[in-house]
Amino acid sequence: MEDFIVAMLNMIGGVGACSVTAGLLSQAPETWNPALYQLAVNVHDVAVKPLTSVVFTVVLYVRFVELYALTAFQSLPFAFLVHEDTKPIGVGFFKSYVLRCACRLRCGAGGARRG
Repeated sequence: MEDFIVAMLNMIGGVGACSVTAGLLSQAPETWNPALYQLAVNVHDVAVKPLTSVVFTVVLYVRFVELYALTAFQSLPFAFLVHEDTKPIGVGFFKSYVLRCACRLRCGAGGARRG
């Protein structure tokens, strides 16, 4: 199917579509449009790098505070485990705690965040 499409493009354009594409792809990106390339590099250096750094730091601190708060109040669910009426609350807390700890490990490896 690709050969058919290339043949049609060659007939319409009069030149080889593959040779034009190969010629563009063999060049460095800054030779295509130097002004646009320089603008993209400047935007990346000025806006994207600092913004990424700030977002990463904020997410890291929020996750740390979340785990710290869950760990600080961990003694309360132990008290809930004693009585039969409040046992589901304690079990739910520990499930949530383990899920969040496991999610942090998985998210650190590139997984999606859950919970």
